[in-house]
Amino acid sequence: MTKHKNLVVLVIPARGGSKGIPLKNIQPVGGISLIGRAIASGLGARLVDHVYVSSDSEVILSEASANGALMHKRGGNSASDQASTEDALIDFLSSLEAHKPDILVYLQCTSPFIKSEDIDRAVGMLLENNSLDTVFSAREDHSFLWQHSDDQLTAVGLNHQGYKQRKRRQDLKKTFCEDGAIYALKVDSFVSTGNRFGNAASFIEIENGLPFEIDSLFELEMARLCEPAYPSQFPISEKIQLLVSDFDGVMTPDSLYINEQGVESIQCTRSDGMGVSLLRKADVETVILSTEVNSVVAKRAEKLKIECFHGESIKLDRLRKIAEDRGLEQNQIAYVGNDVNDVECLEWVGLPMIPNNACDSLKKMGFHQLKTSGGNGVIREVATLLVKK
Repeated sequence: MTKHKNLVVLVIPARGGSKGIPLKNIQPVGGISLIGRAIASGLGARLVDHVYVSSDSEVILSEASANGALMHKRGGNSASDQASTEDALIDFLSSLEAHKPDILVYLQCTSPFIKSEDIDRAVGMLLENNSLDTVFSAREDHSFLWQHSDDQLTAVGLNHQGYKQRKRRQDLKKTFCEDGAIYALKVDSFVSTGNRFGNAASFIEIENGLPFEIDSLFELEMARLCEPAYPSQFPISEKIQLLVSDFDGVMTPDSLYINEQGVESIQCTRSDGMGVSLLRKADVETVILSTEVNSVVAKRAEKLKIECFHGESIKLDRLRKIAEDRGLEQNQIAYVGNDVNDVECLEWVGLPMIPNNACDSLKKMGFHQLKTSGGNGVIREVATLLVKK
């Protein structure tokens, strides 16, 4: 249902043939694919009526559908290496001929931390200013730009007088750089000019945005490291109906006590019991899934009144069976694990999470990293994320 007199459609172009990072657009950052992040940002915008993903890849389109977007299968010419963004947008608009939007917004997955309110700011600015054809997002830039002189021997300042006393940064006129995240276009102007900026453009300033787009593995890893600094805005918790948790290193500090009789004991925290209770009241079931065969695991599960599967050498097989028995989809399941034997399960579920002290290899994979370390209330923190009240 349209919320205003102008029809606003948002599209996320996501070609499958990325050269730098294969299937870059479905790579996870913070446990959520880049395409999923862009979709969630679009769905959260008040002024956007429909959210589409345009791609030549069935894998990406499947991921788009799973995250709640409509799908557009991109045509051959607009999906080639030589195709421009404008080519992709024109191809997309041609598929909407019967319901051509007034405003087209496009997002780029390579900017993973787009805020829904910034999309609304861009669209709102375009709606309020008849003289503007385009509004895009930009960040303040303090770079001093140089280029080689014609003789290729000396350097020439472009936005500064390179060989004169340099002004203090606060004395310089502000300059801004496109951040490549958000573009809102009036469709009639775009179609007539074939240019995303039309004849008159302006920008909204993005503060504290990521100072790069993801086009290389290095930038992908940097984005994953930066992810905890950006507040999550994704409604993934609303879908979760089951939390599956490893035991050692999640519900315990991954250590044990042995007395002189060889009897093992472990340390747990009462706050996890409260977490399980909160999840239960919110109709989110909790299950323990562990590789270790240890009676103390079963005893802890019994105390918490939750189901326990331990001695599972192939954890993903058991996880799939747990989901099948409960009639749940992958995106309805959250998983918490701390070591390499949890990777397959973490990659399979909708919301993968790791404790603060998980092994380094897991931290590099973009799973949602909790603030709490194993044995210090991990399940309690998860309950805070999943339970709204």
